[in-house]
Amino acid sequence: MRALVFQHHADAGLGYFAEPLAQLGVQTDVRQLQAGDTVAAPAGYDMLIVLGGEMNVYMEQAHPWLRAVDEALRAALAADVPVLGVCLGGQLLAKALDAPVHLNTSSEIGLHAVHLTAAGRADPLFAGLPEISAAQWHYDSFALPAGAVHLASSGACANQAFRIGARAYALQFHPEVMPDMWERWLLDLSAQDAAQRETLQLVVAAAAPRLKQQAAQLVRNFVQLAGAARSRA
Repeated sequence: MRALVFQHHADAGLGYFAEPLAQLGVQTDVRQLQAGDTVAAPAGYDMLIVLGGEMNVYMEQAHPWLRAVDEALRAALAADVPVLGVCLGGQLLAKALDAPVHLNTSSEIGLHAVHLTAAGRADPLFAGLPEISAAQWHYDSFALPAGAVHLASSGACANQAFRIGARAYALQFHPEVMPDMWERWLLDLSAQDAAQRETLQLVVAAAAPRLKQQAAQLVRNFVQLAGAARSRA
């Protein structure tokens, strides 16, 4: 199986997703878009993973590849290629479905509980994950697209996950984040939040074994969904 991966920032890679993908025999074609890699068409791949980034989905003038990502997401949806969008990737999926992405009522930075809806608890992406605690770093949030199934929320963000169709998912949270990635992100904290840096780092580091296991389960579930889609093709 082959996964097309869109990466938007050097420090926002596959993280905890990389090892389970390799263990499952999934070959990853990682496109470093911020470094000038081209946005490949999703046709011919078994899944599309769109990762996070520091930019807003509407900053297409500053980051022109975002237009091509939008087109690739629309193409993936039309071809029923399984999609997993993470944070910015989830927001881009919402935008591709003509749902607005807007400033959230409050920012979420740190480790936060994600609460599955009844539909989320029954969804195959979250099988084996009755409780989710994940790293969060976002100021914006997506609205639910028309026809989407609402899968998760958190205390500060109503829309933490949705599914459109059978195999396209948007996540607002970051299940892939490893402590070393998180440590680099914390260097970008505003002066107002910098006093929390050590606490935020320690919390994520202490949760690392659980976060790694959680990410692996989610990846296994997503690859299984992608495999089922492939077998029916």
